[in-house]
Amino acid sequence: MGLRDHICSHFGGKAIFWQNLRVNKPLHGKRSKIFCEHIRSLREKAGMTQRDLATALGREHGMVARIELGERRVDLIEAFDLFEALGADPGREVQELMKKFNAAA
Repeated sequence: MGLRDHICSHFGGKAIFWQNLRVNKPLHGKRSKIFCEHIRSLREKAGMTQRDLATALGREHGMVARIELGERRVDLIEAFDLFEALGADPGREVQELMKKFNAAA
C-alpha cells in the first residue's frame, strides 16, 4: 500500500484504516502517567495549587486538573510554559522526563 492509499477521504483520497496503523498514542499510557505525575510533583514542590498554576499560565484551573489527571495532552510549547510557570528549568525537566520514559520502556 503506497502513501496515496493512506490519504483521508476528506481530501480526495481513499479512506484510511487507523486501526491498522501502528501508532502508540494511548491517552493513559505509561509515558502519559509519568508526565502527569511529574507535573503534579513539580506543582506541589513549588507550593502551588492548581488554581495558582492556572493563574500563572493565564488559563482556567480545570485545564491544569485535566493535565494532571491525564485527560488532556500537552504539546511541547505548553510543557515549556508549564515548567517555567512552576519555576523549573524546562531543559532539565525534559531531560528528567526522558530518563523516566526510558526507564519505563
